[in-house]
Order: sequence, then C-alpha cells, then structure tokens
Amino acid sequence: MSFNFAFSQKLLNDIVISKIDSISAQSDSMVETLNSLQLEQLSDRDEFVELKNKLSNIENSIDDVKQDIEELKPGIFQEFFYPIILSIIAAVIFWIAFSYFPERSRKRKIRFKIEHEIYQVYTKLFSLFDTVMRFNNHSPSNYQSEIRGNKLKPRDIELGLQNKCLNEHYLYDKAIEGKLLPIGKTLADNSKKIDSSIDRIFDFNNYLTSDEILLLEEIRKKLHVYDIENYNREAVSKIGSVELYPVNPSISYMKNNLSEIYELYKTLQDIIFKYPLENREIQIYMIQHYYYSEEYEKAIKAIEVGKTKYPKDKSLFIFYEINSLFKLKKKESAYNKIEKMFETKPHLVSNRTFINELLKDEKIKELLNKYFSDNEIQELQTVIKREKLQEEVFVKNAKELEDYYKEKSK
Repeated sequence: MSFNFAFSQKLLNDIVISKIDSISAQSDSMVETLNSLQLEQLSDRDEFVELKNKLSNIENSIDDVKQDIEELKPGIFQEFFYPIILSIIAAVIFWIAFSYFPERSRKRKIRFKIEHEIYQVYTKLFSLFDTVMRFNNHSPSNYQSEIRGNKLKPRDIELGLQNKCLNEHYLYDKAIEGKLLPIGKTLADNSKKIDSSIDRIFDFNNYLTSDEILLLEEIRKKLHVYDIENYNREAVSKIGSVELYPVNPSISYMKNNLSEIYELYKTLQDIIFKYPLENREIQIYMIQHYYYSEEYEKAIKAIEVGKTKYPKDKSLFIFYEINSLFKLKKKESAYNKIEKMFETKPHLVSNRTFINELLKDEKIKELLNKYFSDNEIQELQTVIKREKLQEEVFVKNAKELEDYYKEKSK
C-alpha cells in the first residue's frame, strides 16, 4: 500500500514538474520576445494597444494555468504551486507595465536626441573638410562632391593645406604674400562644437552602442592631436636675441592627421544614414552621398522618398535622378525627364552642377538649344569654365607653394 502511494506521489510530482516546466518555457519565450522587440517610432496609442495585447495574452496564459492546476491531485499541489505560478506571472505583468514599456519609451526618446546630436558631429566634420579644401574664404570648396562621396584622397587634403595657416602671425613671408588663408580659429571653433556635442552624447552613454562610443572618442582624440585650441600662438620662436620662423608656415603638417579623421568621417556617415532620422537636409545629404559614391540604384530609391516627403525640392531630386539614370545607361528615361524639366525653364546657372555632367551628350545639347536662348546657354558655359579654371588654379597654386616650401627648406 505504501509502495502504491509513493508511486502515485512520484507520478503526480512528475506531472506537476512537467506542467511547471511547460509554463516556465512559455514565460521565458514571452520575455524573450519582449526583449527582442526593436526600438520603433510608435505613437502613444500604438504603445497602449501593444501593451493591451500583451496583457491579454498573459491573461489567457493564466486561465490555462488555472485549468492545468485544477486537474492536479491531491490538493496540496494546487495549494502550493498555484500561488507560486501566479506570483511569477504577476511579476512579469508588473515588469512589462512598469519597467519594460516605460524604459522602452524613454530609450526611444533619448536615442532620437542622441542620433540628432551625432548628426551634428557629422555636419561639423563636413564643414571642417570643406574649410580645408577651400580656394578662398568667401565661397565653399569645389570638393564637396568628393567629401560627400567618400572620395577625398590624402593627396587632395595635402594640396588643400598648402595655402592654409593657423593665423595672421604666419603671414611673414613676403614672397608668398596674399597666398595663405588663416583658418586656425575656424578649425578651433569647429572642434569646440564637436567636443560639446560629444560631451552631451556621452551623458547618455548607456544608450550608445560600443561602436558609437569608440568612434566618437577616436574622432575627439584625433581633433586634439595638434592642440588646435591654441591656434593664436606666435609664429616666431625666440632664442636669446635670435628670432626663428618656420620654413613652411602652412599647416600641411596636419595632412596625415586629417586623412585619418576623414576615414572616421566616412564611417560616421555610413552610420548616420542608417538612423531613422528624417528631415529635408538629411535626405539631400543621403542622396548626394549615394550619387557621388556611385551607388546610383540606392540614390534613385532615396530620390523617390525625397520627392514624396519634400515636394518643394522635387526639381532638385529630379536632377539627381536624371544624372543617376545616365550613369546607369538608362538614357531614354533620362531624356524624357530632362525634357519635362527644361519645359519648366529652370535657371541653368543655378543647376550647373547637374547640367555640366550631361553636356557631352548631343541629345542634351539639342534640348538645351530647344528650350533656352543663346544668352542663357552662353552664361551657363561661362560660369562652368570659370569654376573649372578656379579649380585648376587652386591645384596649380598649391603645387607651387609645396615646391616653394621644399626649395626653401634646402
């Protein structure tokens, strides 16, 4: 008799354990599913509906558990295990309602601010390289497409630095008077702003990925290699009564450092365009990046999104689309689109960057002559030639300065 009771007890115990394991597995699966939910931009109503659905599923699980427990005999198992299981499920519900969803909502809001601040770092880095590559202080550089398209080479940066110096104290060499641009203050201000942005980002380091932390810290470290904050220092060094000036007053010594920063900029740019950030500026930068890096299919997809979301800039997007179609050898589609565009009489000089790449095509020339006057076409060609000449002069002067510094150092 005792043997049968022991056997029955063991059997019931096995059943209970099996039931508990099953319920535990369901609970683990539910928690794992919740933890795997990706961060999404949901409205408050969406959060409410999702929470309600989750709680409804848990309530159904409780009903199933109650039915399973009621089937167990003797009553000691029902009295003992039933409260424990209900406590576990209640704890899960409490965690979902008062921990998981509030923290998820908080993370979404903080991530939005973090990603926007990282985007500010990106724009300031672009400004830094645009400053380095400028021909003069009154206009943007002719290298913006190379910067956006990840195509700026170390040699380009080296040439860009030949006519740049820290401050007015370095304008001591009368042989190259008027050929150096002091940009130390601009670089220092830019670095300071990047520092401030990174400090604000690191205030929420728990919400950053390890890649983001390492990348931003590396950018900050590289920006301070040459103590740019002390940009206003004197060019002369005094040893007793002797005054010594550097043979090369330019900041070309920064070429390797800036080349390394540009590689970090490229990595940051790739990260930025994976964020769910949305505004007109970012959409344009994304299109430019894909177009100038020769990823034309991606550019066209981004253009379609841009035309839908920002219709006021539709003509800008269409010009990028036309050029992308040409690069993809889809000329007939490009001809149709550009003829429709020319029918609206866009200002040729304002859109010279796009049209210039198409001028070698005879069909495009025919369409230009069809819709625009000789004076308009002549104005376009004059501006294009002037800018091409400026770029050639910039490179020529940079190489001459480079040779001058080398000869002087001998």
